[in-house]
Amino acid sequence: MITLDQRRGGFVFGTTSMGWNLGAVAGILAGGIITTFIGWRWIFYINVPIAIFSFIIGLMYLRDRGGVRVKQDFDIYGAVTLGLSLGLLSMAGITYAALVITMPWV
Repeated sequence: MITLDQRRGGFVFGTTSMGWNLGAVAGILAGGIITTFIGWRWIFYINVPIAIFSFIIGLMYLRDRGGVRVKQDFDIYGAVTLGLSLGLLSMAGITYAALVITMPWV
């Protein structure tokens, strides 16, 4: 586990958050442009070169700094809880959508 000092922690979290948010906005914008001008099938094809490019950049710039390693076991209870909660949330959404279609007053 790698720890950060207080001064660098805010910068790292801010930069990471900015990257995620810019990626979300750029993805929606690029998806709309690709779907409108090229076709909806291309939104699936565009992910392959992006993934290959990201993997190569990650191999070039992300290196292990030799920090202290902590042995961590797999959290089976957390994985089961996450899987069940996501499954139940999906079922609730599908059931609600089916109810709205069959009974519009719901």
